[in-house]
Amino acid sequence: MSIRTVLAILAGAALACVWAVVSYPLVDYVDNALYWRRVRSDTDVAGVVGRLGNTPAFEFARAAAKAGLTRSEGLKGIVDAADVLPDGRLKVAGWAVDTRKGNRPVDVVIVAPKVAVFVVRTTSPRDDVADYLLFPADYIKAGFAATFDEPVGCAVTRAGAYVVVVNQDLQFDIVNPQLKINGC
Repeated sequence: MSIRTVLAILAGAALACVWAVVSYPLVDYVDNALYWRRVRSDTDVAGVVGRLGNTPAFEFARAAAKAGLTRSEGLKGIVDAADVLPDGRLKVAGWAVDTRKGNRPVDVVIVAPKVAVFVVRTTSPRDDVADYLLFPADYIKAGFAATFDEPVGCAVTRAGAYVVVVNQDLQFDIVNPQLKINGC
């Protein structure tokens, strides 16, 4: 093998290494852009949280603070059921409420880092939650249930999904740092 061949091979390897280092931010940007398309709501809150969708649960609070969200201890919620259906779609049900402003709906955001962000708004009454939180039954609409259209399969469970509740004042709380999803 001649010196020219060896130098050509080394130059190609060096170029490949430089490309790998330089292209990482570009690939991450494209990945975030594709991820953003999967946000499941058209509210401003969903837009802000959707941009944080690649953030693991342990980094979410810091990233949310940089995005202008503040933490609130008044936000509560539980996902009663989370299932991956046989066709790969995610089905969730539960409740969430802002205990300081109980009559306003909140957004429940299920984040599966680098897989999808699912947003559902509380719309249905939950008498059990109203009784527990000492609200009049007709005062709050804390319940939610949704089946999302885009099939994600078991990638949601492998991604380490977590649940964030966000109110319209851009306050949030992580109500379930490790969501258990059945069906995988």
